[in-house]
Amino acid sequence: MLKVIICDENQAMVDRIKSLIESHIFIEEIKNVEIELATTNPQAVLDLFVEKKNPANEKGKKTVIKLPLQERLLFLDINLGIQSPKLGFDGLDLAKEIREYDIASSLAFITNPLFEQKDIINTNVMPLACVNRLFDEIQMNEFIIDLLKLTRKRLKMPTATRIMLEFPTGRGVFKHVKLDEVCYVQGNESKNKGQNSDKIQSLSILYTLSGAEPLSRKLKIYEEKIPNLIKLGRSYLVNPNNIDATYFTASKVRVLMKNGDELCVNLASYESFEKILNNKKM
Repeated sequence: MLKVIICDENQAMVDRIKSLIESHIFIEEIKNVEIELATTNPQAVLDLFVEKKNPANEKGKKTVIKLPLQERLLFLDINLGIQSPKLGFDGLDLAKEIREYDIASSLAFITNPLFEQKDIINTNVMPLACVNRLFDEIQMNEFIIDLLKLTRKRLKMPTATRIMLEFPTGRGVFKHVKLDEVCYVQGNESKNKGQNSDKIQSLSILYTLSGAEPLSRKLKIYEEKIPNLIKLGRSYLVNPNNIDATYFTASKVRVLMKNGDELCVNLASYESFEKILNNKKM
């Protein structure tokens, strides 16, 4: 089920998009799309992703709990808070906060021609599109329907194609990558010490189908948080779906990845890898 969220500071815009989606659902007799929330209140949107509770043994201290993820398409006003500064954040801030808890949902910003869309695209929130609030009814209707079709098409994709992984590359900087694009993560425990010790150290390296990226956390962190990647030897976490071929010798195994890299491990390490992989398939 695809759940749609609409949040704009202007109630008329909320009603406009809501009406277009409801009409499309009714006319096309679509069963797997529903409007979850249409509001002018950004906090109500955020509450769908996180819940704040006060544990009995820690009175007064709020604990944030991540709520179960849903398949969602969000329409967010990029100018949230412009007319009401008391909100404390704008549409980009809200999107960044949501991405802390959900990096898979589709997101579209409601903006205007004066806003530089390249500035939105260059952020780490990964928007699917920007909706021009000055569109006439025909343009708006066509644009919204195309977005719905694209998002519904994503629902039919294999799970591995839709899973997004988050990798920290520096202070507050994250790289988001689809699981099926990840080849492996390699540990890089040797740190440069000395005058530049204040810089973020590369403790591991992410290798994808298209390149490599230094990461700021140890291999063990990803081993614990990303069960889709399987440990191979002491130095690698491998996406088994991106193994192209394996070659065996008397004591070594050469694992050829789809990005062209070759990983060499001893036979015992590869047998442990295969055992974990087979257990996951059961």
